[in-house]
Amino acid sequence: MRRVAMKAGWLFLAALLLLSVSGCGGSGTSAPPPAAFTITLATNDLVYNPFDGYIYASVPSREGVNGNSVALINPVSGAVGPYIFVGSEPGKLALSDDGSYLYVALDGSAEVARLDLLPATPVADIRFSLGSDPTFGPYYVDDMAVLPSNPRSVAVSRKVLGVSPRHAGVAVYDDGAIRTTVTPGATGSNVITFAGSPTTLYGYNNETSLFGFYRMAIDASGVTVTDVTQSLISGYNVDITSDGTFIYATSGQVIDPRPATPSLVATIPGMGATTLVAPDPVGRIIFYLTGTIPTIYSYDLDTYVLLGSSDILGISGVTSSLIDLGIGLAFRTDTDQVVVLPNAVLPY
Repeated sequence: MRRVAMKAGWLFLAALLLLSVSGCGGSGTSAPPPAAFTITLATNDLVYNPFDGYIYASVPSREGVNGNSVALINPVSGAVGPYIFVGSEPGKLALSDDGSYLYVALDGSAEVARLDLLPATPVADIRFSLGSDPTFGPYYVDDMAVLPSNPRSVAVSRKVLGVSPRHAGVAVYDDGAIRTTVTPGATGSNVITFAGSPTTLYGYNNETSLFGFYRMAIDASGVTVTDVTQSLISGYNVDITSDGTFIYATSGQVIDPRPATPSLVATIPGMGATTLVAPDPVGRIIFYLTGTIPTIYSYDLDTYVLLGSSDILGISGVTSSLIDLGIGLAFRTDTDQVVVLPNAVLPY
C-alpha cells in the first residue's frame, strides 16, 4: 500500500525548518517539532531501526564530549540521546535485519565495534580488527553489510589507506572472527549489498574504470566471486543499495541480479555519483536526492514514472546517508545537519 502524503511541488525548508534542535541531548519530553526539521549534530552516517523507531548516527570526535559515539535520534520529537561510546572516529554503520545488532566502522583505530540494541539502552558488545597488509598496513572499512538472518555475521569491503587502488578484498566476520576465504584485493567490490539471501552478496567497483558489477557466493568458508558484469553501472564513487530484490545505483540504474546474466531494468535520468537513493518497497516508491541545491525526486517503483520533485532550501554542505523512515526520510550533511522530512512534505 502506497504511503499517504500530499502532492508537493516545492519544499521550502527555509520556511519549514522552524525548529533547529541542538545535539546536546534530551529526554524526549519537548513538544513535537514542525513538519520538517533539522538537528545540529556532527555525524558520519545514519541508519534507521524500524524495530525501535530510532535513527542511529555515528558521531565523530569533533562533536566534543559526545564524540566517538553512536547517538539515538527520535525522528518524531527530534530528541537526541543517549550517546553510546564506541571508539575512535565512528563512520560507516550497518544494521542487522532483525534490529538486534549495529556494526560501526572505527576509522580512527581500523576496527569494527558492535552494539547490542536489545537492552533498553544499547550496549557495546565486541570490537575487532580487520587484519592488515604486510606492506600497506591495517585494513579499514570501505563498506559493510550484515548477512540476512545472520545478525552475528557481517560482510566487510576492506580498504588500505594511501594507496590506489585501495580495495583489500571482501571478507565475512562471525562475532569478529574472519572466515578463511576472502576475495582478491586491488580491483573488486568497493560497495556491497545483500538482496534478501545470505548466500549471495552484490558489489560494485567504483574506484577503477572497469566499473564491474559483482556477484559473490558466501558459504562457511568465506566469500568467492561468482561473476563480474560490465556496462550495467558506470561511474566513480557510485553507491548501490537493494530493496530485497533489485539493486539500485546512485547513478540511476535499476538492476535485476537474479537472471543468469544480471539485467538492466531501468535507468532513471539525471542521477550521478553524488546522488543518494532510498527505495521503499512497501510504499512502492524510489526516492532520490541530488543536486547542489538538493532536490528530492520520487519515482514509482513498478513503472519508474516520475511522481514528483521538490527542491530543499536551507541546506548547506554535501549530503549523504539518505534513509527511509517509513514515516518520512532523513539525511545528513557534512556541515553538521541531520534533516528529517515527514511523509506529508514529500513529493508524490
